[in-house]
Amino acid sequence: MTATVEKWLDKKELAEHLSCSVRSIQTALAEGCPHVRIFGRVKFHASEVEVWLEQHGYLERPGDGTIVSNNGMADQRGERRPAVVNKEDESYVHQQEA
Repeated sequence: MTATVEKWLDKKELAEHLSCSVRSIQTALAEGCPHVRIFGRVKFHASEVEVWLEQHGYLERPGDGTIVSNNGMADQRGERRPAVVNKEDESYVHQQEA
């Protein structure tokens, strides 16, 4: 049996994998997202980042195993508002403050 080695991803590749912005990756990095530095470059394993995102409420896995990003937008006070999935068309909608 051959062991599978997970590819190291840079910020841009991880952002593409998670369908988010590089800025979101930089924010997660500042908040303690797991990473390594290889020759001075920040690299990630997507599997480790997904676990961290889930533990910190940024990623939700519905019962069918689909990945749903819950990257809450920050309001003017810097407080996060969670993103929710529009069940009708699977689009992402950020909750508005009342």
